Formats: sequence, C-alpha cells, structure tokens
Amino acid sequence: LVACVRNPVDQALSWWSYENNAMQWGHSMGLTQWNTQLRTTAYPPPTISNALEFSRSDKVQQHYDDAEDLMRTTSSSSSSSSKLCNLNYYAPDWAITWPAGQLSGIGRNGCFAENIRRYERVFSETFGRDSSSIVGISSSSTTTTPLKSSLKFVTILPLDVLKRSDLLGPALNRLLDGISKRAGCTNSTTIALSQQQQHHLLGIRRNVGQKMISNNTALIPTAEEKSMLQQFFADDTRELENMMLLGGHTTTL
Repeated sequence: LVACVRNPVDQALSWWSYENNAMQWGHSMGLTQWNTQLRTTAYPPPTISNALEFSRSDKVQQHYDDAEDLMRTTSSSSSSSSKLCNLNYYAPDWAITWPAGQLSGIGRNGCFAENIRRYERVFSETFGRDSSSIVGISSSSTTTTPLKSSLKFVTILPLDVLKRSDLLGPALNRLLDGISKRAGCTNSTTIALSQQQQHHLLGIRRNVGQKMISNNTALIPTAEEKSMLQQFFADDTRELENMMLLGGHTTTL
C-alpha cells in the first residue's frame, strides 16, 4: 500500500473547502433537504472547529470502528458485524461515503501516522506471515507505540516527491525492494525514469483547492482555527516524519 502524505493542516483546510463547495454546488441544483435521520441535525458542522470536535467524538469513533469491523467473519467478530456480513459486500447507508459524513474526516484523514499504523496492522493481520514481528503495531487499533523499524506493508510517499525524479525513483525502488523481500525473492528489480518521464514529472501540480464559494463567512477558517489545527496534528506529524525517516525520506512536512 502506498500512502501519499502532505502537510496535515493543508489537507484539513483543503478537505473543508472542497466539501463545503460541493455542498454549495448541490444546493444550487435544488438539493436543499438534508437526510437528518442518517446524518443527524449536527451535520454539517458550521465551522471547522466544530468539524474537528465532531470528527473526534465518541459517536464518530464508533462509526469508524463499526466500519472497520464490517467484513470480519472470525469468531471474535462482534454481533453487529456478524449481521452486516450478510449484506453481500454492500456497505450500509451509514457507512457511505464516509462514516458520519465526509466532514467527519477533518480530524482523521490528516492523521497520517495514525492511519498508517492502522493499515499496517490490518495488512499484517491479513497478509503477514508473522504479524507479531512488526514492531510498534499493537493488536488493538487504539493502543500503539512509536515505530522502531521501517514499515513492512505501507510505503510512505510525500506528495512533493512526485515531481522530483531524483527522489521518486529511489522511493519506487524501495517499494519494489520491500515487495520482493516479503515475497522471499532474491532477484531485485530497479526502476530508471526515462528523460520523457522526468519531463512529465515537472508538470505535476498540487490542487491547492478552490476558495470558498459560500457567502457564509463562518465557514472561512480563521487564523486561530488554523493554529488550532497545527497544534492538533503536531504529535501525529512528528511520528509521521519519523516514519518517513525510517523509510528513507529526508524531507519534512
């Protein structure tokens, strides 16, 4: 699994702007009635501060736990997951498209280290020959320790690397090397970017997001709210940069 990462504050601000503009677009087409039975009257959160608080609430956490448990069929699965596993792989309405709604991701999809630990754990449990050998990965999704060795199933790729051939080539080769080691292969494969490919990389531009199209000034994040996001993501960012260092990246977020 390749996890593309960026500055988490930029991610949260971009996600906030994108989703609110999408709702404004829907409203302009006449979609003016909310499904409060599905999303409750608390959605959408009126400010990014409210969205951050909402995204880390017990209610949203329970939604995410239930969503991860949807397809578990082991004897240890919960009664709720046992019922949901009879849905022929169709996700229930409450889990579409994000559990508790897209804006529940404000305080979650920028927690890259937390999410990477989770995916490393899930991939280890599913595909690992000896899941207990992965340092820093607990059997619980809520109990973790900092990684002391590189990840085995997740490769971190900072978005800034995508347009730099001197960094992208080595990153892709580390990815192939990790796959070969897990498969027990002795032959190594290397990637050499051609001049044409390197030229195409120069054209890569990050979508920084559109400005808010709503006239509601409360939706525009304030300097205080941006500072709040910076503090919220600080610990996760430090852990992510440590993961990146262990994975061979020298760049920071």
